Amino acid sequence: MFSLPTSYTITRSILGGKNGAVLELSRLWAMDGHAPNALSKAVSSACRFMLRIDPNVAAFVSYADPNNGHHGGVYRACSWVELPDSKETRGYVNASGTVKPRRAFHSGRRGLTRQEIEALGFRQIRLLPKHRFVLPIRRWLRKAMRTADFRALEGSKRAGRIPEGKETGDAD
Repeated sequence: MFSLPTSYTITRSILGGKNGAVLELSRLWAMDGHAPNALSKAVSSACRFMLRIDPNVAAFVSYADPNNGHHGGVYRACSWVELPDSKETRGYVNASGTVKPRRAFHSGRRGLTRQEIEALGFRQIRLLPKHRFVLPIRRWLRKAMRTADFRALEGSKRAGRIPEGKETGDAD
């Protein structure tokens, strides 16, 4: 499932003020025991399909959540560029170990106070930051992401380099 990124700052930081759309791959799921490479094939096909629907897309962004055991291997296999991790977030856990994100209690018509959440049997915890990945579509963006300036702008120690030879079929 694709959506607009939940944070406008990610679009701004990826595109650097240039025109273009950024879409977030917000849901990815496969059954246990799926065929090898099934997820990477699905991601590649879905991105190609979205580009046919909206040719103005300049990049795709997605996150791997280490709190759920995800490390981003699918995105690395698809040659997505790893950006710095998102910020640390907070969540809530109950006595049985069920973890709920902060937004589960703070969205809707009325957000709950911390005391109300604790009264429900939850306590606040720190969650690991999510691993952030981007698939640059436009040639100018791929070129910019290869530069040290882009990685310095992002403050990345983990940002990857876009592999050479991945520029075929580019439409600017």
